[in-house]
Amino acid sequence: MRVLPLTEGKVSQAYPLAQLRHPQLSLEAWTQFAASHVTPVLPLERGILTAQDERGTIYALLAYTIDPDLDHGRALIAREVIAAAPLRRTCSMAVAVLVQETERLAREKHCMALRTRLGMMGPRRPERALHAPLLAEGHAPDHVMLCKTLIGH
Repeated sequence: MRVLPLTEGKVSQAYPLAQLRHPQLSLEAWTQFAASHVTPVLPLERGILTAQDERGTIYALLAYTIDPDLDHGRALIAREVIAAAPLRRTCSMAVAVLVQETERLAREKHCMALRTRLGMMGPRRPERALHAPLLAEGHAPDHVMLCKTLIGH
């Protein structure tokens, strides 16, 4: 299993994986989101990392940005951590290597913290399985995030 940045050529291949977390996500919305991370117009520090096998099959991905943080200075914020069937051994390995590579990237970018935003953690949500690799690498609960959907902006 290896970690590679998502490239423009693999954006459509990663779409079904993104739909696991966001079932209503259209291909157009995913393509726009991915393009803003894969080929950012502004000089922002962001990207999408993927965990792929030797054939190039994507088993997990995460989007990240590097932002100023009042508690830590620079922080790498990992969002949209998604794994295909996270309870399966291959996907557990994919998430583990993705977490390790994200920490390496954060250190390379001189970040003082690595924050990982996970999806809802209901009893039947597959995101619960993403906790174990993060906890094993020293992550701990930190902040609570709430969301209010604004309709019609």
